[in-house]
Amino acid sequence: MEKGSLSVGYIPVNKFTLSVVKVADLKVVEVSGIEQELETVELPDKTVVTSGRLGVTEFTIKMPAHESTAMDAMDAWWKMCYGTNATDGYKKEATLILLDTYGHSKSSWTISGMFPTKRALPELNVASEGEMAMAEWTFKADNVEKI
Repeated sequence: MEKGSLSVGYIPVNKFTLSVVKVADLKVVEVSGIEQELETVELPDKTVVTSGRLGVTEFTIKMPAHESTAMDAMDAWWKMCYGTNATDGYKKEATLILLDTYGHSKSSWTISGMFPTKRALPELNVASEGEMAMAEWTFKADNVEKI
């Protein structure tokens, strides 16, 4: 690649928003890479072909544990997803917006059929220097599409 061949206004990894329909502002500070993978089939001749289907998408987010409104919203959503309390509407739609260096929307994605499948409360350590406690949530989703 030639020097100077990239467009200006790149997308820095710290400029994004993730909003989930009908869930309070989550104050997300980190999103893992969101990967999609085609399911494949190995044929008897050892070649590989697509099955035509997407596998389940899985990713994580981190949010500050002290954001009580966001943590309460996640707890309510979590409770919608399991046991005899599993309710209609537990699958949600989200929008991930990647912003450029100027704060303009550069790329937007819809995440459909998203719901939490795992939660991890913050790791704690009295020997730390006071880093912010972060909760981590794992999600599965049906699809991710560019909008």
